[in-house]
Amino acid sequence: MTTSPTILSDTKSLNVNSPGAEVPSAKGIDGEFSQILAEHDGPIVETPVVEDEEYFLQSSFVFFQVENSLFRVPSYRFTRDSENFAEMFKLPQADRANVEGASRERPIILPDSISCVDFRNFLKALYPFPVAVTLSLSKAEWLSVLTLSSLWYFLSFRKVAIAELERTGALTPTEKVTWGRDVNISSWVVKGYQELVQRANIVNKNEALGVGYETAFSLFRLREQRIADGARCFDHAANAIDPVEEEFKDELQSIRAEEKKYAPKAVKGRVGGITIECTCADVRIDDGAKGTPIVAKGKKIHRR
Repeated sequence: MTTSPTILSDTKSLNVNSPGAEVPSAKGIDGEFSQILAEHDGPIVETPVVEDEEYFLQSSFVFFQVENSLFRVPSYRFTRDSENFAEMFKLPQADRANVEGASRERPIILPDSISCVDFRNFLKALYPFPVAVTLSLSKAEWLSVLTLSSLWYFLSFRKVAIAELERTGALTPTEKVTWGRDVNISSWVVKGYQELVQRANIVNKNEALGVGYETAFSLFRLREQRIADGARCFDHAANAIDPVEEEFKDELQSIRAEEKKYAPKAVKGRVGGITIECTCADVRIDDGAKGTPIVAKGKKIHRR
């Protein structure tokens, strides 16, 4: 059995289909709304719409030419995560259409020292496809990220690349030395030297070529000292670093001086970040110290 629709008013149920039923007038309904509105003090103020601090991106697309390949990516990663690129893009531009990087006809041409493979690997970290919490890159790809993040002072991505390469233990002792020198990571250089001195096998020809023959000779001398001393001065944790630190003091001081440029410092605001890598390291950190700026000159990016 189908029931007729009813309108509830106070405690009465009124069947509008019943003969003689009274239907509330529009005037009565308006009166009730007026009474409700009258109970509110003052005018109703609309909440203003504001821009989100993190996800209102001031972004356009930027074009890069690396070797014979053209890349087009959103600019926000370069402006938010690299103080160098942020400064470059803030330069006053009279004609936006003619700005380097604004069109495929006028891309930012990177120097020959940067390979297409390295730049593509770097973009995998900046713009991962598919988007995922865990970013899985190979050893070679992480080294590309480390190289370019160090060159352009993408401090958060440099930190992540270092952590991932250390976590996986992917680098050989010689690679720790050579990469530590190239991108100024003193702890890698020290660790590489220690491992070359303490292991059973002597430094071979290829390793000597990688670290330099003068360095190889110093490592051989430290190795002989370790054997003569019965490995005491190297094998105890408290003293393990001392012989290496003493032998390569000047080199390590120079590397550490450069390494300070990558130390984070307190700045206003925050760098938007993404949580990547297996360790769940959050790359949303304060922007770091300003390094040697990259400036537009001609059609290439040069370091001063």
